[in-house]
Amino acid sequence: MKLPLLIRRIEGHSMIPILVPGKIIIASGWLPVRAGDVVTARIAGKDVIKRVSKINKDKLSLKGDNATDTTDYSSVPRSQVIGRLIWPRL
Repeated sequence: MKLPLLIRRIEGHSMIPILVPGKIIIASGWLPVRAGDVVTARIAGKDVIKRVSKINKDKLSLKGDNATDTTDYSSVPRSQVIGRLIWPRL
């Protein structure tokens, strides 16, 4: 079941300069996801906040906004996305 609203705190530096550590975000699990959106996803039991860089059928490529973020989330099932960022508006 997708939750209507999720509140998360940014941890780490992968989304700098747009989202800095400690910033609170609100996401909705009821909104469609498009390329360019910032989402929160549950990957290997951990919530991550990344930008959708590409969509291929039921798989998404996610990446951080920080150029130094080298984490590879190139084939994430849509089912692992738990919400799309709605606040702050980017």
